[in-house]
Amino acid sequence: MGELHETNTPKERVSLGKDITGRGVPNMVISEWTGGAHCCYFVYAFEIGKRFRRLATLDAGDGPLDFEDLDRDGILEFLMRDWTFAYWKTCFACSPAPRVILRFRSAAYRMAPNLMRRPPPTPAELATRAKELWESGKWKEELPSPDVWSVMLDLIYTGNARQAWEFIEMAWRPGVPGKEDFLKDFQVQLAKSRFWPDIKAMNRGR
Repeated sequence: MGELHETNTPKERVSLGKDITGRGVPNMVISEWTGGAHCCYFVYAFEIGKRFRRLATLDAGDGPLDFEDLDRDGILEFLMRDWTFAYWKTCFACSPAPRVILRFRSAAYRMAPNLMRRPPPTPAELATRAKELWESGKWKEELPSPDVWSVMLDLIYTGNARQAWEFIEMAWRPGVPGKEDFLKDFQVQLAKSRFWPDIKAMNRGR
């Protein structure tokens, strides 16, 4: 209770009675690990004021998870990873999982786009990253290395979807077929994310 699982280094422990939502009501946070190899982690948030009630159930999938006051407003945000791409065209250990930030708003934990957005990289920075992937020697098969869609996901989940599409054009090795099929499969998988409607809106539908 008030602790996160042992693989985390929490930025801030959630002590019993701490107001984590800004509603002025004390809270209790309980974390659960279901006992799987790397899944599943849940956090249950309760209000323990005059009335005891469950406020939220947060499904963090394969973890890690954390609470942190990112914008220094006295209210803790919930940090987790989106595991939609777990085992997609690669092993679990190689699967990218972009960070998602949730804040308590309108009686629920919702994605916080303003805390997830980052300035877009320049074309030169994208080209450098593509060159690094080429020179790493990881892309030896017809399918790209998971590092390729890891970069794409990081860009998309920080509001830079346009740069993600520019990056794949730079990174795709000349003469290697299958780019269109890969992009189609990637977009289908991306749309399976429970956060996709908010991610799409953050990127203005791109």
